[in-house]
Amino acid sequence: MLIPEAISGALAKKGIDEGVSAARNLLEKLCGPAFEELGLLLQDRSRVYRLKNQLRMLDKVQNILENSKAKARTVPLRTLLPLLEGAGLEDDENLSNKWAGLLASAATANEPELSHPSFPKILSEMSPREAIILDKLYSLDGETDWISFRELLGKEFDTTHDFLNQAYGNLFRLGLCRLKAGTKGPVLELGPFGRFFMAAAYGPLGIEQARGADSQ
Repeated sequence: MLIPEAISGALAKKGIDEGVSAARNLLEKLCGPAFEELGLLLQDRSRVYRLKNQLRMLDKVQNILENSKAKARTVPLRTLLPLLEGAGLEDDENLSNKWAGLLASAATANEPELSHPSFPKILSEMSPREAIILDKLYSLDGETDWISFRELLGKEFDTTHDFLNQAYGNLFRLGLCRLKAGTKGPVLELGPFGRFFMAAAYGPLGIEQARGADSQ
């Protein structure tokens, strides 16, 4: 079986046209009947900056699907287009990885809630540092002492409590995490929707791991 050239490699070596060509197989699977129309949109030269970011993101999606041995299926356009548009504006590597994870999850999810249509909007309203905060919280099983966690973040980011309180406020506004009372002070935790979002942002393997944790 012929393995398609990596999208990012084709883009770097031969430019936009070859990048689009390398992404063709994946796009055909994701777009279904809408492929031809979307293909014309992607080749609009006035969108070169966005197109490069989109192709790099699609390269990550392709790698995620190969690593998880998951087969891509058609993604509803109301989910696919916001993910592509959001990725086109993204120049932060960590956030770009999350755009790719969300698209890979949407392309392989058997259950509609694992590719919720609000996910692209949520990610587009998140800063790079807020994404790091979520990653760290997720790695702590979604719950930690807020005061000590904020102290550690303040040192790592070299920033103030006011900034971190503001970051928390935005993540709370997005419905991802919340503070609750603990025996020794406030506890920061991912809410149920936040856990769904983070699992989807890590792609099919993230969803599998979340399911495994829920079954224990």
